[in-house]
Amino acid sequence: YLQLEMNFEALLKCRRRRLGMTRQGPPDFAIRRRIHFIFSRAARRFKGDERLWMQWIDFAERRKADKRLERIYGRALAVLPHSVPLWTRAAAWEFEA
Repeated sequence: YLQLEMNFEALLKCRRRRLGMTRQGPPDFAIRRRIHFIFSRAARRFKGDERLWMQWIDFAERRKADKRLERIYGRALAVLPHSVPLWTRAAAWEFEA
């Protein structure tokens, strides 16, 4: 289901580019919010799945959702405190910002 929503977002982006529409509108924000909600629900259910957390972080970084990334990293590190890749990625992101 999550992949379907992400594909829908990509399709909408392609359609906007084809029609020459540069501004993003309410549908774009609604889709992103729904994708973040699905990721949040999945992360609540599968807390120990490091790959899921990394996918969510990748999505948020691609969308430049910095405020959301702060919360994602906080939740992920609280749930997976011994995950070395997660810690290094969070530290790298913190130093870049």
